Amino acid sequence: MTTRNPDERALISVPAGARMLGVHPNVLRGAVLRGEVRGVTLNGRTWVKRVDLDALLAPVAPAATQIGAAAGTFRGGAV
Repeated sequence: MTTRNPDERALISVPAGARMLGVHPNVLRGAVLRGEVRGVTLNGRTWVKRVDLDALLAPVAPAATQIGAAAGTFRGGAV
């Protein structure tokens, strides 16, 4: 039997997740609808896994930053 980190199963509401990401809740809802972020709807509210949002906040790899700079899309701010 494998043991899981309890945080892997932690669900947070879309408004709370949006605050965590610094975006409007509709942005996160749209990402769920497009399948970019996994979500589940329970009793009319959409919930997302905390670990999925943590992954979105993970630092960008240096190679990706260089690719953005080469394409002219990176403006020196946080990605």
